[in-house]
Amino acid sequence: MDVHHLSQKRLRLLMIVGFILFGICVARIGYMKLIYDKRLPVMAQLDGAIEVMNTGMIDRVQTHFNINLDGYDAFGIDELIPLAKENPSALSLIEQMDKIYQEGCIGKPAAYVLDHKGYIFYRDAHGKNILLTLKEQQKEWHVITKKTA
Repeated sequence: MDVHHLSQKRLRLLMIVGFILFGICVARIGYMKLIYDKRLPVMAQLDGAIEVMNTGMIDRVQTHFNINLDGYDAFGIDELIPLAKENPSALSLIEQMDKIYQEGCIGKPAAYVLDHKGYIFYRDAHGKNILLTLKEQQKEWHVITKKTA
């Protein structure tokens, strides 16, 4: 009787776990169907839209501030993070961008670097285009000027 009673408990437990897993799968499939049927944006699509918005914004800022970025290397914060492991000066660029995020910005800031000179373009929370001119000194990037458009 004891063995039979234990096997029934195990069977009930397995059935409960199975129903829970089945419910999770049904909920996930229903959620995915809702997203694709309603054409709701997913994170990858939003990221692409922000990148397109940044490209247009950077072109406008570049034209407004009359800056030629030929030869400069472009970096977003996503590209800087892996570089920071090998290049300590990338950490200070990340810090500069982190300050921008903390102050609030629209889109993603973009850093342009050539030798020991650089720029960061971004749009602040009020929609103003901002240009930070940077200079690298002793493996740290410092803001030299801040211009608003």
